[in-house]
Formats: sequence, structure tokens, C-alpha cells
Amino acid sequence: MARRVTFEPGVIRTFLRLVTIMAAGFVYVLGSWTDWMTGRSSVARRAKRLRRIFERLGPTFIKLGQQMSVRADVLPYEFCTELSEMLDSAPPFPVQQAIRIVEERTRQPLSSVFARFEEEPIGSASLSCVYKAQRHGGAWVAVKVRRPGIGEKLAADLRAFGWVLQVAEWLTLLRPGLTRTLRIELGSMLLEELDFHREARNAELFVQNAREDRLDFVRAPEIHFDLSTDDVLVMELVSGVFLKDLLAALDRNDVAEIARIRAQGVDPRVVAHRLVLAAHWELLEAVLFHADPHPANILIQPGNQLVFIDFGSCGRIGGKTRRIWRQFYYDFAEKNVMGMVERAIDILEPIPPVDVDALSKEIEGMFWDWVHAMKSEHSEWWEKAGGIMWMRFAGMTRRYGVPMTPDVLRIFRATFLYDTSLFRLYLGLHQSDEFSKYHHQAGKRARRRIHRAIAKRLDGGLTKDDYVRLEDLARMGRQIVTRVQHFLDIPQVNFAHVISKVAFTATLFLRLATWGIAAYVVWVIAQVSYDAARGTSHGLQDLVLDAVHWNQRTAVVAAIVVWILVRRLLMRIQDIELR
Repeated sequence: MARRVTFEPGVIRTFLRLVTIMAAGFVYVLGSWTDWMTGRSSVARRAKRLRRIFERLGPTFIKLGQQMSVRADVLPYEFCTELSEMLDSAPPFPVQQAIRIVEERTRQPLSSVFARFEEEPIGSASLSCVYKAQRHGGAWVAVKVRRPGIGEKLAADLRAFGWVLQVAEWLTLLRPGLTRTLRIELGSMLLEELDFHREARNAELFVQNAREDRLDFVRAPEIHFDLSTDDVLVMELVSGVFLKDLLAALDRNDVAEIARIRAQGVDPRVVAHRLVLAAHWELLEAVLFHADPHPANILIQPGNQLVFIDFGSCGRIGGKTRRIWRQFYYDFAEKNVMGMVERAIDILEPIPPVDVDALSKEIEGMFWDWVHAMKSEHSEWWEKAGGIMWMRFAGMTRRYGVPMTPDVLRIFRATFLYDTSLFRLYLGLHQSDEFSKYHHQAGKRARRRIHRAIAKRLDGGLTKDDYVRLEDLARMGRQIVTRVQHFLDIPQVNFAHVISKVAFTATLFLRLATWGIAAYVVWVIAQVSYDAARGTSHGLQDLVLDAVHWNQRTAVVAAIVVWILVRRLLMRIQDIELR
């Protein structure tokens, strides 16, 4: 079986976290209500309150806030901006626990594993601590140790948070199905970051792929697999200038600091060009991409070498999504805005019943603004940033009720983080020109691969794999003919969707009637059992009268049920009917 890191939270722990989450939600609602009563209510105040509550709730909600900071399809932009300010930091846990974990996993005393182990961590985050150590061979390494018990705590938080969201959907406070993607994505992301074995493999594959494609300026720390396990990761200790430090110096125009960084062989413009090439390569060619390339996860070494660290969160793009993404940039390079709109709609599929024409018009206007900002010499950096443009795009999908897949959201997050760095490094960057440069280099790599394949077949003829592919091609041809024939056989008038809303309405009322009958039957059985236990009996007429009286006492419950069903009916009626 494949290696997977799983955690099973206890029921009591989950219930306690549920109480904590509900209490935090009450505090948020009470604070917002108080602001409204005192006339101080604003989106900015509510966003700041949510960030502070998330930070107090701990690691799970810190990670949730970081993910939600690019979920403009779910939250207003002001909330996204505020949540992006969340920092993943926490006090370190006792070093004795870290040493014990290292010794248990390596099955050796610490002195046998490392010649030197510094007890003061060089990094302390919500999920792990990082220590500096030296191997007996002299190599300095970074030792990343997972926090004890953090897995069970996160799993309990995820389950409790999932319960809250599902109840909110059931009560139609949120549209049913709206948070499903968020719950899946959050659980997957957190468990990935706890699996150091997966993180080590991601870093290894990233470096291998970069070497194969001859991206000499891209690398990652070398992993020491002989000492790495699911909760201990030992890697090369890399040094250089953090991208966040370079951006901070440029933002405040610190001439002395910029000169010091340049003296180390770092040129901001070259870094910008290389970052955009790396981003295109990751999304359009590589086997995986770094899904969290924020400035604290990228170091710059002399010669403008880019070193990516922390591969806990990585994304993978399927063939269909990659083709759509590549075609989008082709259309962008050709200023084909309508083609860009079509690709944007394609990447959202499958789409629920919405007004696609109105959505397309809004997307078209946004893309024209972006193209014009790129051409202008006086645009602000945030007007040129494609990542911020995709945030606006996600905001449109939120208004139209179109959910996004986890893969697409990871692409948007990575693009957003890259672009918020690129134009701060060099405002004169032109995305279309950079894509043309990348496309030229990608073409050279494709040419090398094709030349090698042709030379191999000229020497030895067709391979067995070639014959298998030819057979698959013939089978695909037959399938295409069959599907075309099936399409031609479909009648032009299709009334299947015309009655869908009627059927949905009838189903809701049938469900309400079923619930009412079931509740009455349960009440009769309970009443008869109660009478039998007391030695009394009621006639049928008395049971009917008691049932009416019982329903009057529970009118609030019945009203809530009816309100939920009516809300679901209105949500469905507002949908655009498909034909």
C-alpha cells in the first residue's frame, strides 16, 4: 500500500474543539453586532476581527486564513487582503521533545546522528520547528521536526469545522455544496504539510525535473533521505538572500540595503525575469509546481540562482487544465481577449446553471483592463499583476455562485504569489514578452526531445510502445465516429430540463409531507408505548387531537423546517435553466 499519513481524532477532542469554534463564532457575531449598533460597522473592521479570531484559534485556522486569503470566490476582497497578513509563527516546543523524536525515528542516539545539534531553533511555525545541525561528515543541515500531537489536533479541528459548515449548508445559511471544495482542499493541504516523506519526494522530483529541462538557475535543498521520516525532515542548509528581504528593501527604497544585496551578486531585474520563467515552467511543463511560493520560501544566491524551500504544499496539473492554461497565454500574447474569456470559462467547468453570457461580459471587461494596463507605461504594479486579476476573477465567480476546483485554486494562489513579487522587483516587466521568451525555450526543449525520439527510431525502427500507441489511435478513431453518430442521433428539441424546477419543487413538498407523516407515526408509537407502560389508552380521536395540540407546541420547529425548504426552493428557482 502507498504510504499515507493519517490521524484519527477522538470524539471528545472533536466536540471540545467544536465548542471552541462555536464560541469564537459567537464572539465574531457579537462584535459585528456591537459595531453595527454603535455605527462603527465596516468591512475592514469585520475582516480584522476575523483575522484575530483565526490567530487565537491556532494552527488549523492560521492555515485556513492563509488559504482563504486567495479565495475571492468565497470571501469579499477586503477579507482576503486582511487574511493575507497572517503570519505562521508559534513559540517553539521543548527541544528535548524534538531530540526524542529524532532519536526514535533514526533509532540512534543524537550524538551518533549529528556531530553538532543547536538547541535554539532557526524557525518555529505552527506545524513544526527547524533546527540547525552538522553531520559527522561536516555538512550543515536543517532538521525539521513535526510538533508532537499536532496531527490529531488538526484532524479534530477539520472534523469540527466541517460539521459547522455542513450545518450552515443544511440550514441554507450557505448555498448547499458551496463549501465542499473548501473542506476537501483544506484537509488535503494540511495533511500534505504534515507528511514530511511527501515533502521530501516533492523537492526531489522538482530538482530532477529542473535538471532534465536544463533550468540551471532553479534548485531546491538536497534531501538527506537516510535520516528523513514522516515527521523528521533533514535537508541541506542553504543560505542566500530571502526574496522577502529584497522586496522589503525595494519597497522602502533602502539604497544602502539594496547596494549590499547587489554586492552579493543579486540583480532584482534578473530575478524578476527568472521568476516568471520558473512560474511558466512549473505550470506548463513540470511534473508538479510549488503551490506556496511566497517570498519567505524563495532564496536568491549569487548569480541570481533561485532556491525554493518548503515543498509541503505542491500542486499537479492534469492534461486538460494544462492545455487550457497554455492556450490562455497564447491568446494573451496575441491580445485575443475573446479567446482568453473562452479559456477562463473552460477552466471553471463543470459550471452550475448560471447566466454564462453575463459572466463572460464581466470577464471580458476585466481582461481588457488587464491588457491595457500591460501596455501602459504608467500603470501601478498591482494593475499589471495577473495574480490580482485572477483574484478579481474569483470574486466574479463568487457572485455568480460558480465553485472552483482545488487544482484551479492552487494555480491561482501560486500565480498570485508570484505576481505580487514580480512587479515589485521590476515594474517594467511585460508578461506577453516573458511568455514569448518562455515559449521559445520550451520549444527548444521540445525539439531536443523530438530529435532524440526520431534518432532512436531511425536506428532501431518503431518501438513496441509505438505499436501500442498506433493501436490506441485506431481505437480512438472508432470512438470518435461512434460519438459523432450519437450526437447526430440526438433530437434538436430536448425537453428534459424544462420540468427540472417543477420536479425539484414537487420533490421538496413530497419530502416535507414525508417528514410530517414520519414525525406523526413516531409520535403515535411513542404515545401508545407510553400509555401501555402506564396501563392507560387513548382512542383514535384523542390521538388526532393530541397530535394537533403537539404540533402547536412545536410550531417553531416546523417553521424552521419549512424555512429551510423554501430557501432551497428559491435558490433553485434563481438558477438559469439549462437546455
